[in-house]
Amino acid sequence: MDNKDWYIDLFSAVGAELERFAGNIVCDQVIERAIDGNPWFSERDIITAARALSGSMLDRGILEEWLSDYHIGYDRPEDVAVIMAGNIPFAGFFDMMCVVLSGNRCYAKTSSKDNVLMDYSIGLVNKLAGEEMVLPFDDCGKYRAVIASGSDNSNRYFRARFAGIPSLLRDSRYSVAVLTGDETDEEIASLDNDIFLYNGLGCRNVSLLFVPADYDIGGLAGRLGGVNPNVGYINNYRQSRAMAVMAGEDYTDGNGFIMKEAAEFPHALSIINFTYYSSDEEIKNWIGDNERSIQCVVSRDGDYLCGVPFRAAQPPLPGYYLVGLDVLG
Repeated sequence: MDNKDWYIDLFSAVGAELERFAGNIVCDQVIERAIDGNPWFSERDIITAARALSGSMLDRGILEEWLSDYHIGYDRPEDVAVIMAGNIPFAGFFDMMCVVLSGNRCYAKTSSKDNVLMDYSIGLVNKLAGEEMVLPFDDCGKYRAVIASGSDNSNRYFRARFAGIPSLLRDSRYSVAVLTGDETDEEIASLDNDIFLYNGLGCRNVSLLFVPADYDIGGLAGRLGGVNPNVGYINNYRQSRAMAVMAGEDYTDGNGFIMKEAAEFPHALSIINFTYYSSDEEIKNWIGDNERSIQCVVSRDGDYLCGVPFRAAQPPLPGYYLVGLDVLG
């Protein structure tokens, strides 16, 4: 067995543990503490994220196919810092996994919003490996490289703090979807998942729609909203609706979210913006002009820049790298 096989064994074993996540005292306590630490998390979201990691990222066949494209040398491990986001459950798992899979030592700084779940998954990796593959981040440590995710402001800090070493720094990104007007009920249900899963907090959650000129926005609003958001999202919706009323803005009420016409990303979670298009070229030009802000473009065929098919926005497969940057390479 070569080193790559050993790492595939390790993370497929982690996937098997996450597949069984919940339904026992230890996991239920982890879920409870995670929700206490971040009220935006729900039991449903946490279990969904754990199952997504297990089925879409840690499946042995998926790992083998993904890693077959890489030639990894395991003889010279380096110290790599990973500063994690915490916007959705297990947000930092993929970066941590990439560092470990590459044969390097991962020094993880978990987000206070997601430290319970990440500490649990890091503990799984170390336990199943039989050694500490992931260690705590030390701000005074000297690292060979860094991976960091955060807001535009924190990204500026990261650039200054880690100047002079190889770095993969991610700032704010948003996702869009392109509709044709003849989507099936299954495709709309998938779009609903891409919009509302994890309360829309992920960079892969769709918040802007391109629709044909004669599209029935009211009809679409009535077909969306199947993923139940939490109290914070509902309060955000009520505030956004009240602000739109006071400003005299036109909007479509989806009874849990509002839809507004604007060719830009919305400023609130509960707002879904939409813009009409008359040609595919118009869409591609807009995407090209706004590429720096786009995480992914959801459509039936997934044939746009950063394109993925419906329901592939959440959760992504390992090869769908955030902001298009190959972490493992």
